[in-house]
Parts: sequence; C-alpha cells; structure tokens
Amino acid sequence: CAVQEAEVGSQGKVGSQDPFLEPGMAISTGRPRLLECCLGILANIVCHASLSPKVAEHTLLLDLLTSQALWLAEAAPLIELCRAASVALRNPGHEHWLQRLSSKAVCLQLLWVASNTLDPQLHARALDLIVSLLHAEQCKEPEQQEQQGDHEQDGTDLQQQQPVETVQGPGGQPLGQQGCAGSVSGLGAATVALLEGGLLEVLQNVLQMAAQGKSTRTDPHLGWG
Repeated sequence: CAVQEAEVGSQGKVGSQDPFLEPGMAISTGRPRLLECCLGILANIVCHASLSPKVAEHTLLLDLLTSQALWLAEAAPLIELCRAASVALRNPGHEHWLQRLSSKAVCLQLLWVASNTLDPQLHARALDLIVSLLHAEQCKEPEQQEQQGDHEQDGTDLQQQQPVETVQGPGGQPLGQQGCAGSVSGLGAATVALLEGGLLEVLQNVLQMAAQGKSTRTDPHLGWG
C-alpha cells in the first residue's frame, strides 16, 4: 500500500500544538542518508549503559525522536531509530523513553510501520522495538507494586496481599528482562494501546507469512508496499 506523504507544515514543526501525525502518514525529508547516519550514531551511543542516561537527559531530542522521526517515509533511518529505541529501553534512563513511547499515537504508528513495510530489516526492528516496549512496561509494574506494598505493611488491606500472577515464558521463566515479572491484571498504557491497535493481527500475519514460506522484497530506497 502506498504511503501518504505529509509536507512538514504546521503538524511537522517542532513545538506545534499537535506534534503527532495520523498513523500511516509520513514525513519525507529528502535527506534519508544523513538521518540514517545521525540515528545510527545515536544508537551506538545508547548501547553503552553509562552513556544512555546522558541521552535521556536531552528532552527535546527524545521528543523529536518519538513525535517526528517515527513518521519518516524512508526505511533506512527508521531501522536505526528502532534500533536506538530498543536498546535505550533496556539501559539506564529507559523510563524517559518509555514515557514517550507509551503514547497511543506512537504505538499506533509503530504498529503501522510493522504492518506495512516490505523491508525485512525494518520489519524485524519494528517488532523488536514492540517487544522491548512491552518488556520495559512489564518491568515497571512490579516496582510500582513493591512501592505500594511498603505503605501497606500494617496488614489492614488483605486483598492487596494476594500473590501476583506472572506471565510465563519458555522454560517457565517470567517474561521481562533481568528477572522482571509482568503483572497480568495491571496493563500499562503501551500494552493497552498496542493490543487495541492490532498487535495480535500483526503477529498473526507474520506467522501466516512464515507458514506459507513467503519472503518480502521491496525497493531498497522506499521500503513500502
């Protein structure tokens, strides 16, 4: 399907009242190689746990990445953006990325990218970012529950002391990173937005393509079908 192009007008400018475009629209910059290099450098920086918090301190940079860059029309810079965000969600300072990536507009656009790109690498990177986003949000839930439990040690509320049910992964290990367990009952904003936006349908399409043995090919410059 064709990508709708949006000129960088009132919606595309930094600091506009509504910084998010509609899912499926795209900003064409004319400098995809330059953006690819910049975003690739950023991804290499956030790979270092000691440097990732420094990047998270630049709020304007994070706002640009999450409200503008994800709407780029070219596949190459999007690949590097997804790589950078996936790594950042696993490193210190991830809460700043999670706060921005959890918005409904960002989640819907991310799902749109994963559903419509014909570039295999971008497809994989977008799905990896979705996984990183879900894991980061699952790791956040036990921390909030532990903090809440500290204020309820007097035992007056017995209902809140029920064991927390966790999502089990392969081998019986709880899903999440570094031993984080995700709560089934308390879904985060990103999880809800992804599920409501059609995450299960995206996964179903991937499995159907794999079962049918289809390979995806596309024009190397655009990456959209």
